Amino acid sequence: MTEAFISYSRKDKEFVKKLYDALKEQKREVWVDWKGIPSTAEWRKEIYEAIEATDNFIFIISPNSVASKICGEELGHALKHNKRLVPIVWQDADNVDDQLAKIQYIFFQESNDFNTALRSLLEALDTDLEHVKEHTRLLMLALEWEEKKRNSSYLLQGSQLEEAEQWLTKGTGKNPLPTTLQQDYIGESRKAQRARYKTKLIGLTTAFVISAGSAIIAVIGWKEADRQRITAAKSELQALISASDAGFTANRDTIDALIAGLKAAKKLKELEKDKITIPPDDRAKVMTVLGQAIYWVRERNSLNDSDAIRSVSFSPDGEILATGGANRMVKLWNKHGRLLHTLEGHQDNVMSVSFSADSQILASASLDGTVKLWNRQGQLFQTFDIKTGVRAVSFSPDGKTLASGSEDNSVRLWNRERQQPQILNRHTDEINTYQVNSVSFSPDSQMIAIAVGNSVKLRQLDGGEISLNGHNAAISQVAFSRDGQTIATASDDKTVKLWHKDGTEITTLTGHDGEVNSISFSPDNKSLISGSKDGTAILWNIENLTLDGLTARGCDWLHDYLTNNTNAQGYASEDHLCDRVRTQTGS
Repeated sequence: MTEAFISYSRKDKEFVKKLYDALKEQKREVWVDWKGIPSTAEWRKEIYEAIEATDNFIFIISPNSVASKICGEELGHALKHNKRLVPIVWQDADNVDDQLAKIQYIFFQESNDFNTALRSLLEALDTDLEHVKEHTRLLMLALEWEEKKRNSSYLLQGSQLEEAEQWLTKGTGKNPLPTTLQQDYIGESRKAQRARYKTKLIGLTTAFVISAGSAIIAVIGWKEADRQRITAAKSELQALISASDAGFTANRDTIDALIAGLKAAKKLKELEKDKITIPPDDRAKVMTVLGQAIYWVRERNSLNDSDAIRSVSFSPDGEILATGGANRMVKLWNKHGRLLHTLEGHQDNVMSVSFSADSQILASASLDGTVKLWNRQGQLFQTFDIKTGVRAVSFSPDGKTLASGSEDNSVRLWNRERQQPQILNRHTDEINTYQVNSVSFSPDSQMIAIAVGNSVKLRQLDGGEISLNGHNAAISQVAFSRDGQTIATASDDKTVKLWHKDGTEITTLTGHDGEVNSISFSPDNKSLISGSKDGTAILWNIENLTLDGLTARGCDWLHDYLTNNTNAQGYASEDHLCDRVRTQTGS
């Protein structure tokens, strides 16, 4: 493992050579391609493995590196594995990647003192050094486990597992964040250890039955196994707390953060039922991670907006939340709920907002008959005048197309090549009195789902269309799963339906007491969350088509805890968060 990997353009090699030599003089282990790749090696594989094995990813910013495809690929691999980024400015450049641009630069330009800049770089490399080195070590172990097809013999055991779980807990909110693979690796290690303890306990119990003379040994063994079981359960609770907080902090996996938070609350209930003492700080942490995850699925006017919010959209980079509502305004918030900008210009209710794939453009649709495009600083730069109320707007995942759905039953598609939109055939016949309520693109951007009245039209952008029919009331939202194989529809008939992409119905999910107006798939496609006008959100396990998470009684317990525990009063005062999330088991 090395301390830093340097990503640069060959055109800037003279500067990089000076930087490399200066770091070597400071006894720093640095990887650079002219030193690290054997002459007969496959260079791309060597580079990727070097990135995985390094603690820090130094990116030399210049017009040459920003334009370099290879540098972009190296940065992408570093981001994939949550490597800590250290951006160094050698020459001013435009179009720097967003993930680099949001980090404090270290300036090594010719106008800057080289030694002063070098000291700043060394300080950056030494920040949270222990956390970063452990991140690299666990990543290497997890990648080896993955490469060996998740063979259990490569999992952590004993003190190594406990140290990894402590790292996951203590590192909450620190950069670099744990990767999903690291969390899976630690979680599977704990499961395997629990299984070994269970086997050991069975063996000890059997020995007790067979030989009374072994009774003392069996009792001692049972107590030790029980102690280890309790330790494992507490460690699992800590891991769930960390997973929820990490997912929320990264702000890319808010649904996963909610799932982990619910599991943490369930585990806390189980431990208290077994009369296992849990430190007050750990109870408070459970309330914190569950509270912040639920925050974004609570009633939408919880962002201190005095008027009803009609639509919410997270930017793909997880940094900005946009809301549109009945006050004719669009508002931009940061991920902690602080208002950044108020966007004025619409003359009627804003019904839908959507960010582009690169997070740089926000589209807003209004009943005033317009779609407006804004930059992320809140500045208006384009208006599409449609002349009829617009209820839905959505960017395609590839960023090439913008779709809007209107009250004249039509969908308009804009792209960069066409000055005028493509108007998809207006839906007539039996649904000619309905407006388009929702539009959603498939992950490959080749299909669009259009919710019109009680029906959804699945239309290939190059032709062909099929209908999804089965709801008894208007469909409020339609969404594709992350793999594009499943479609979910939310309806005013209080149900959610799942469909294959060929149009066949999979199942109907019932459980809400009011109209369902919001749905979202988890990133791993295993869960679906639905929100209703009855004030609840339901988390569904769609792998086995059951409701998932806490029981209704568990929810009552959480309500009581929030209400009576002084450490949780901040959450109890926020309309009793548990009343906003109702999750049940399949029974």
